[in-house]
Amino acid sequence: MSTGDQGQYGQFLLSRLGEFYQERLLCDYVLKVNEEKFEVHKVVLAGCSDYFRALFTHGMRESRSNMLQLDGLDTMAMRQLINFAYSGKLHLNLDNIENVLSVASFLQMTSAMELCSSFLKSNITFDNAEKLSALAETHGLVKVNQYKKKYILDNFYEFSQTDQFLKLDAKTLADYLADDSLKTTTEARLLKCALRWYDHDPEARKNVAHSVFEKIRFTLDGWPTIEYAQEREPFKSNINGCMEILNYASNYMQNASRKHLYQCNRTRVRYTRKTLVQIGGEHHIMYSYGDELAGTLVGYTHNHYFHLDNQRWFPLGVVGTFDSRSHCVFMEVNDFGILIGGYLYSWVTLPQAQKFPTNEVKLFVPGGFALWDMPYMLEDRAHHAAVRIGDFLYVAGGMGHDAFLSSVERFNMREEVWEYVTSLPSSLIDHAAAECQNKMYVSGGIEGNSDVGTDKVQVYDPETNRWSTVNKMLTGRLGHTMTKVGDRLIVCGGRLDDQSPRCLITVEAYSPSTNQWTYISPLRNDTSYMAAVVLEEKLLILGGVNSVQDHLQSIQQYDPELDKWTLYGSLPTPLGSFGCCALTVKMTENGQEDTDSVMDAYNVWPSGSEPGSDEEDHEVQDAIAVLNLQNGL
Repeated sequence: MSTGDQGQYGQFLLSRLGEFYQERLLCDYVLKVNEEKFEVHKVVLAGCSDYFRALFTHGMRESRSNMLQLDGLDTMAMRQLINFAYSGKLHLNLDNIENVLSVASFLQMTSAMELCSSFLKSNITFDNAEKLSALAETHGLVKVNQYKKKYILDNFYEFSQTDQFLKLDAKTLADYLADDSLKTTTEARLLKCALRWYDHDPEARKNVAHSVFEKIRFTLDGWPTIEYAQEREPFKSNINGCMEILNYASNYMQNASRKHLYQCNRTRVRYTRKTLVQIGGEHHIMYSYGDELAGTLVGYTHNHYFHLDNQRWFPLGVVGTFDSRSHCVFMEVNDFGILIGGYLYSWVTLPQAQKFPTNEVKLFVPGGFALWDMPYMLEDRAHHAAVRIGDFLYVAGGMGHDAFLSSVERFNMREEVWEYVTSLPSSLIDHAAAECQNKMYVSGGIEGNSDVGTDKVQVYDPETNRWSTVNKMLTGRLGHTMTKVGDRLIVCGGRLDDQSPRCLITVEAYSPSTNQWTYISPLRNDTSYMAAVVLEEKLLILGGVNSVQDHLQSIQQYDPELDKWTLYGSLPTPLGSFGCCALTVKMTENGQEDTDSVMDAYNVWPSGSEPGSDEEDHEVQDAIAVLNLQNGL
């Protein structure tokens, strides 16, 4: 048995029904709208209008008659909609849209209303936006108002140059300025727009000035925009308490190492999505040594963020190149990045580059791409692990200058003080840690003088300052990752021991509620010493080293709903042992940091360090040049 399908049959049937309507064939109902009569077919009306379907099928009195009188509706609009019922075509313009939409809404013609909605969205301009959005709101077309707001937010500067902008009430303008999706080059540009609005009628707006200007995120531009505002009303005379806004921003700027504690609507980056930020890492470089070409592992000096729309990596402005480091922890705290410890590299000793652990702690500020020193740890350490629990950062184990560490220290972010807490039961490196249920879970790693990755999972409880254990992993491992995804801890890859380069592909998940480990879908590639980040509810495994000791460039993505791994993208270069976390970074269309006349006037960017520039890795290149010179090359 086979089934035939004439692909154009629906269009043929609609065309035939249209002919019946035009020729008044087999019509079984009459609509009288004001003084005009329309001979129609019940089945066609019921098919495109919920109003008529209910009328004809629910036993109403009108269904037993062959005519319906409809007064008060626009006759031309009714003719348009009846033609639409028989053709699927609706001819709209700005002169008839209001009447057509009114009748379509009354008759509950959903398809016609959707066409009206699309027409309104495609014809919105700054001049008619308020009128068309009010019309849409009257008839419940929510998408039109959403589109209107997006249209204004996407083109805010152009909108700010119109007369309609100057007529906005304070609440509407404040709502626009508070929106994370508002597109602007800088906050300085938004400030100038708001000042133009204020100067249009300062007497009427002086009592609402604070509610508008507090939505400008002065801290993202920093001192130039603050100083620019200080010279202008309503700030200069502190009208409506507007100097409080600048004082708040100034205090925030002066407490550089505490910015992460004061994240709020006035300070957060104006963007709607988090993205990946990479710091440091370890990679291979090649150089000439005598008559031979040789290679060595060195720290990576370039730092990047990932542009989600362009699917490209861009340098972190003036933080794009700085000290070479690897085996560090880079973690998110209140949408700031905190960089903890790791190896720093010395370039003067090629071909064997020296590295030494550090106790440095730095705060990365996504709004402005800046690094600020925070109080340093009590000990130098690399190959360590760290988590955040409440107002504390906990750092466990790692490698010191000449020994494995068992010590654990915590940083009180409010008091800005480091202190020791109970040490690990044994010294540990290349382990992984994650926060779960306000406790620090530490898995795997190398204990003491062993070369084999342990399968132990140890748990630190800050309330009791004690360590305990839970069920062991199914596989002992080191150089792996452990990440909290939903209500589970997911452990990926790593190595069995430190003597063999063989890397693992296995992935296992731990349920704290059952205290059980289970294998889930394996990685696409065998990987160790990689980074793990949760982005938009997916787990990303970035870079790492494989079993033949090649550094990887790929980014693997795990969907916990599907238990499936896919390829997400690539790093800017093959890389391992680097820091990475998800932060909100402002992304422009071309991936470069924007500026404008206000910022330029205050010389905010030092010469030669404009954000977005991708400088060469000068220290590495200079060291290689010196080595080549010493070898007569």
